Amino acid sequence: MTRNFACETIDPLNPESVVEVTIPADLVRRVYQHNSVEYENLRCVKEVLDNPLNIYCGVRHMNYGFWCFVGRPKRYYVREGVIAEPFPEHLIYAVYLNDRFILYSFRPERASADDRNHIDRWEERFGGLKWTANPIS
Repeated sequence: MTRNFACETIDPLNPESVVEVTIPADLVRRVYQHNSVEYENLRCVKEVLDNPLNIYCGVRHMNYGFWCFVGRPKRYYVREGVIAEPFPEHLIYAVYLNDRFILYSFRPERASADDRNHIDRWEERFGGLKWTANPIS
């Protein structure tokens, strides 16, 4: 039996502490076998979890989702042999976790035209903004 991978990130319920995120071994194995570009983008997942810009709660478009961490990794693997570096300004990288902090999806999304650190239409797509790296003073 293959073991899951784990890393720590900010606990959105208590930002002064950390929570362990599980990256399921079967998800890693599946993307390794079927999508080499997505496999390379697991690096983006780690970068976003290490340095999130915003954390949303209440993911509305997926039944089993709850958390969405977003950030800007250094590079993004677009397709085989094509790397966007630096990460494109019109995009933001989204990492989706369920309520037990288990990764189930990750991908680049369109950034908001008003604030490039947010996903476009985040107010409609999520239950709310739980944490931000850039609070308004």
